[in-house]
Amino acid sequence: MSAIAKSEGLGSRRAWRVNAWTTALLAVLIIVAGNHLARTHLSFERDLSEDQLFAPSPVGVRMIGELDDILQVRAYFTVDVKSGTVQIAKRRLMDQLEEYADASAGRMQVVYLDPSTSSEARAEATALGIAPYPARSLRGTSIVSQDVWLGLALRYRGREAVVPMVVPQIFEYAFLSNLRKLTRESDVTIGFLVGRGEWSDGDDEFTQLRTLLSEQYRLREVYGLAGGDSVPEDVSVLVVARPTELHPRAVFEIDQFVQRGGRVLLLAERADVDLSTRTVGPIDPGLDALLAAWGVRLGDGFLWDQGLCEHLPLQVNGKTVQVPFPFWPRLPRERLDRSTPVTAQLAAWSLFWAHPLEVREVAGLSATRLAWTSPDTFVVNVNEGATLDPEALRARAADLLTRAEGEERTVALSLSGRFPSPFADGAPAPFDPIEETLRADRERRRRAAEASGEAGAVEPEDGVPIAEEKVLSAEAESQVVIVSDATWASVTKVGSFLNDENRLVFVSLVDWLALEDDLLALRARLPRERRIDDFLAEERSALGLVGERLQGDLGEESESMRRLETQAERRAEARRWRTMAAATGGALLAALAGGALVRIAMLLGARTGGKGRSR
Repeated sequence: MSAIAKSEGLGSRRAWRVNAWTTALLAVLIIVAGNHLARTHLSFERDLSEDQLFAPSPVGVRMIGELDDILQVRAYFTVDVKSGTVQIAKRRLMDQLEEYADASAGRMQVVYLDPSTSSEARAEATALGIAPYPARSLRGTSIVSQDVWLGLALRYRGREAVVPMVVPQIFEYAFLSNLRKLTRESDVTIGFLVGRGEWSDGDDEFTQLRTLLSEQYRLREVYGLAGGDSVPEDVSVLVVARPTELHPRAVFEIDQFVQRGGRVLLLAERADVDLSTRTVGPIDPGLDALLAAWGVRLGDGFLWDQGLCEHLPLQVNGKTVQVPFPFWPRLPRERLDRSTPVTAQLAAWSLFWAHPLEVREVAGLSATRLAWTSPDTFVVNVNEGATLDPEALRARAADLLTRAEGEERTVALSLSGRFPSPFADGAPAPFDPIEETLRADRERRRRAAEASGEAGAVEPEDGVPIAEEKVLSAEAESQVVIVSDATWASVTKVGSFLNDENRLVFVSLVDWLALEDDLLALRARLPRERRIDDFLAEERSALGLVGERLQGDLGEESESMRRLETQAERRAEARRWRTMAAATGGALLAALAGGALVRIAMLLGARTGGKGRSR
């Protein structure tokens, strides 16, 4: 009996081992097979970053999915990258390409080529305009330099687009915007008119704007409007940059372009500031009658925004100090319209010597305020715009605070609908050099007579002759965006005002007017700069303290200024404590909530276990 029991025990032990090994083997096979099936047939990703920059955008997935033919992407990547940072970036680029290839359902093919090892690939990349860039990395105590290739070439239906160098942060926009160029049925033409609307070789303050436009659209210089030429028929959007003394006929042609459904981006101002000479030159855009017909008035003065101003590095008693410059407001997200696609995703917009825009209601038109200043904004004479003396800026700030209360001011707006024309009584005749010379001579004599007290001696100016031709008014639905500053989009001898944020603003406005919603959505996903809040600087600006904190280097402060300085410091310190308390309190609450959930789970587990034992 004992022998039989012993035999049964050995058999059951052997069976248990066999079952255990079989179970383990089956478990391994199931894990391997399940992992393979999940990798090949399942795709679940979740981008938890704030800007959603690490997963394909819905717009990009849709664009790839709508391909009707094969898109070939030739990636000219260096295989053996020595820099660890660049190697990580290259790996991320390859992952991004594979994600879009997966979303294309076989309509996107990616081919990797290494120009650093293949002479054929190098020649091909060079012919396309792709070049390596020098990457430096630290290995031990030595610095290693290497030329790295990270370029793309897209080919679709016989058309080709090239991205000479790409990084993960801008890959999606660079890749999909070029794909949009390849798949677009016809090129979109953007017209560009500068100054007086005369012929230009493109060598002016807005050269960078032309470069930005030509990257995505076909650019056409527009001139000759004063002579009677119309805005070309193929132009969809007309950019008018800092119009200056436009002839009435040129204004008429712009108006008729809008009447035909053309859309306009107008960057207008009434004064030009030159900081190198500290002078202010007046500008007459020549558009007052046109804007008045549309219910808009461009103010004469500059906006002085003490709440949102940028800083200028100025020399004071041999020291370089950062002085708030109220003529340069940086409008944050809170000052941009969040209901409009073009401004909904912008991080900020910097303006320089902007004017106020006043709007009244006009039948058939709807106005949307796109950007506005802080409540601490005043309107001052344009001649003050070149003031760089910290003491003068300080005194002016105190004077404005004591004399009046600031208010928000509109600096950018969108008009849409059917635009009434101010030329209902007739179209101005085209520019005639002889007639213009005679008219200018009559105007000079009239002004001289007025100055001498003999105003009746010269007949009043009879204005521009009227041509007999049809004038369109409220003809077609259209859109006009007006910005009361052109300097923000310029590059002058003082420096470039077209910073990265402003570049994004400009191209977004053009995309919006060109009805390129896909590009607008892609630009909204570009990485944004995040600034650290300076509580003290914000509180000082809010109290009208312009300039660096005074510590005896700018002269004796008045008692009122000392009190304001103390008040600003106290308010800034209070904001710091509130911010830290909110962060700490939030973390504590989260920890307490997590601990409570764990405790509840333990109690429920103990109660369930007790019931099981009682049974």
